[in-house]
Amino acid sequence: MPIITRPPQINSNYVPTPIDTTTSSWTLTNWYVTNRSPFGDFTQPVEDMVRTYLKNNWGITGPISPVKSTNPPLDLKNKIKFSDVEYDYLSTYYIRVKEEDTAIDNEMILNSGCFLMKTAINIDLTARRLTYGEHFSEMNNMRLEVIRILGNYRPDDISGIQMIEMETPGERDIETRNFERAGKLPKTIWYLRIKAVCHYIKAYECIGITNPPPTIAGAFAPDSFAADSFDV
Repeated sequence: MPIITRPPQINSNYVPTPIDTTTSSWTLTNWYVTNRSPFGDFTQPVEDMVRTYLKNNWGITGPISPVKSTNPPLDLKNKIKFSDVEYDYLSTYYIRVKEEDTAIDNEMILNSGCFLMKTAINIDLTARRLTYGEHFSEMNNMRLEVIRILGNYRPDDISGIQMIEMETPGERDIETRNFERAGKLPKTIWYLRIKAVCHYIKAYECIGITNPPPTIAGAFAPDSFAADSFDV
């Protein structure tokens, strides 16, 4: 029996999707922090801005012991120093402010270019005293003052940082640590850590758009790209 073959059926309603071969002529010019004044990106690390904020607001509601240093190193015996090094051997009371990694909240990526960023900040309190726990009034005063300052933070007190969230208040975490340096005996100090998270939004600016930049899934895009410049 002969084999009968049929030509393939053609769907006359099928219209192939055209492939866009045009090249987008937009240029990413710079990143900036929303609500920051003056306009632009941060000019300092987040840890430096938080450290300055803590120092500037230390004891503004009333006397607190210990007070912040105003004439280092001459007054470091009984006053607090703020810095970013691991430990200051000249300081009786010391606060180190140091940032960790910055995370991007994937659920808060908006308009193809606005990113909610979260920078974790470690605030390490140290003291050279042979007293422990709640009876160590200076150490507890330091902890409570940091909590007071961060707890009263308002959006853009640090321009561009919308919120500072406290993760751990350090209430039950007082411990001892040993620090060593060449030619000196090990130094034992009391230590606790308060952890905070700074929230801010970064975006980018594009110039000369003829085609929109790629849209992130789930985000919304502007209705028109007719302008010569485009901010997201």
